[in-house]
Amino acid sequence: MTLKLHNTLTRDVEEFVPQDPRRITMYLCGPTVYNYVHIGNARGPVVFGLLVRLLKRHYGDRHVVFARNITDVDDKINAAAFELKVPIDTITAKYAAAYAEDMKKLGVDLPDIVPYATRHIAAIVAMIVETTATNTPICSELNSAPVQVASEKKFAYHRVE
Repeated sequence: MTLKLHNTLTRDVEEFVPQDPRRITMYLCGPTVYNYVHIGNARGPVVFGLLVRLLKRHYGDRHVVFARNITDVDDKINAAAFELKVPIDTITAKYAAAYAEDMKKLGVDLPDIVPYATRHIAAIVAMIVETTATNTPICSELNSAPVQVASEKKFAYHRVE
């Protein structure tokens, strides 16, 4: 069976050909856990969770690795903790648990890997330092977050779909 997907970069339906059929990896940006989620926050986990199920059925469970992060560092988290006079971990633990419960109620499978941003700050900083030091653009023109580096005369944008 051939698996065809819509490629948002080329805007065409194309055959999906993994770089390595023995290890297909997929990453989805998860929630910023400062409050309860809303229905819009469920779109990504529902849609991409369905894609993960399809990939696992097609390639086998052990060949697909799905990661969805938890962003547990943000100005909104800091503000909520300050307002409630509680440690930041109190806010993030509560809303990460609520998010997991909400996704479970929607029938969304757990990802294989759930990295928390705060546990990877050093690696994130190192990646940004290396990227800016080599004047490598961080984002493509389809991105939604504007980023400018010395080698680029214009902003690049990252669009997430």
